[in-house]
Amino acid sequence: MTTVVYAPHPDDEVLRLCALVPAARRRGDRLVLVAVTDGEASGLGPARGMTPEQVAAVRTGEQDAAWAALAGPGAVVVRLRMPDGGVRAASLVGLALVLDARCGPGTTHSAACHASDSHRDHVAVATGLAASGVAVLTGARPAPEVLDGSGVLVLQADPGAARRADEAYAPFGHASVPTEFAALRAAGHASRVTEDRAGAPPEPLPSQPGPAARPVAAPAQPRIAGRDRWETAALLARAVAAERTGRVRHVLLANGDAERAGVDALSASYLAGALDAPVLLTAAAQLPASTLASARELFGPAPVGGATLHVIGGPPAVPAAQLRALEEALPGVAVVRIGGADRYETARAVALAGARLRGAATGPDARFARTVLLASGTSPADALVAGQVAFAADLPVLLTTAAALPGATAAALRQLGASHVVVLGGPAVVSDAVLAALGADGYGVRRVAGADRYETAAALLAWASAPASRSSAALGGAGLDLGSAPAGYLVSGASLVDAVAAAPLAGRSRRPLLPTPPGELHPASGRWLGASRVASVTGIGSPGVLAEELLVAVDAVLGVSPQT
Repeated sequence: MTTVVYAPHPDDEVLRLCALVPAARRRGDRLVLVAVTDGEASGLGPARGMTPEQVAAVRTGEQDAAWAALAGPGAVVVRLRMPDGGVRAASLVGLALVLDARCGPGTTHSAACHASDSHRDHVAVATGLAASGVAVLTGARPAPEVLDGSGVLVLQADPGAARRADEAYAPFGHASVPTEFAALRAAGHASRVTEDRAGAPPEPLPSQPGPAARPVAAPAQPRIAGRDRWETAALLARAVAAERTGRVRHVLLANGDAERAGVDALSASYLAGALDAPVLLTAAAQLPASTLASARELFGPAPVGGATLHVIGGPPAVPAAQLRALEEALPGVAVVRIGGADRYETARAVALAGARLRGAATGPDARFARTVLLASGTSPADALVAGQVAFAADLPVLLTTAAALPGATAAALRQLGASHVVVLGGPAVVSDAVLAALGADGYGVRRVAGADRYETAAALLAWASAPASRSSAALGGAGLDLGSAPAGYLVSGASLVDAVAAAPLAGRSRRPLLPTPPGELHPASGRWLGASRVASVTGIGSPGVLAEELLVAVDAVLGVSPQT
């Protein structure tokens, strides 16, 4: 059994849960304190000439000592380091789901606050936990294990532990009667707790702070990020090259403009896997300087024989002038376009090029040659992690409209000798009519979808991690076992571009790529991470697209070892 206690600020765990925690400790529970903020906005800081960082250092030290007194030496503290006065309920939902899965069946989440409290952070924490759906016991009332149905104390509370914990906060003068003991005492269940330590009465704290204090500096989390999407893609390509043995022979280049939604780069993931190549991004209007510099770096001053830059997409995506500029800038490198009249033709051309390299169009020895991923060509958000799966599992990616299968895609399925099609997204992006038509043509069809792009991504990762089936009559998973990876990647789900640029790195390392909103961990990603063995994440993209406080919080909860 595990009891997880959420304290919006240092001292809340003592004021609200000083009876429950010792009782859970005596029962033998594993005790985890989630310190949501470091309490840097305390009203006592300015009065004492202290900066928020100094206040946080004092209050977290107090909290560590208080938690040790209340829960016992070695009890776990998870510091989310959210801004004091600026906690958002949505930020807690996915994190609570990670902890719930990590801590195992029977976990109780105890909030040292109420949704009816006057402090905004208290309201946010209580509301976020309630929205997560985990088993929550709110503060200021004993756990069922403490009181029986008639209100009689079963496990005697420990005023001594509560007093020692309360005294740990002496530097800030938080001498008080913890409210949980007050409630127990009023019912005749607990001894009186010393209300006033020797000395002057405590200074009052504001019940409602002003604007959020600036976040306390936290350890920088691993991140691969440039100043824009082009630089980020270049850094990801460098990371792929660093993992390879030998020099880079192949690099792919695809359009990364927001208007094109990264669909050509998505289609390129299968070919990138066949070539073990990184993917760079360009804009239709101009070849970014960072992209050109990265291409030069990847190929080096003396490219190896057969060095090729594969340009994905037709002239509307990558103009002919860019190809000429690349040929001039990259002597010794063949610049080859793989594209068609539209994105559907381009996806077909890329899939066939990858199949030829793999010898997999009809080859009996290819595990996944006959399974194809099918994504929307107009609303590809449901394909956020498809690039990683395509790269790692040798799965071609084809595109469709919502209403009907394009002729280019139907032709590609025949040319690839496909037998199974995994459709990404719900009926709004790929209609049931498309699935029915595929079934009528003899293909085995499976839809992988959720309520939104994040749930669809989690469902696809689950499918990709499931054991593979070699049977032509049944479609198993892809056998990647991504949940066993020791680390993973977190990427913004607001755009497909960073996700497809990261696909070669994530696919090559067999580490999961989890999409999430820029400032919070989506519940679907939280559930997936909680059930996995992932112990740390690397962020993809700048803090503007993936908040630093999010990475800090996610790495903190992933530090809680799984309970079996």
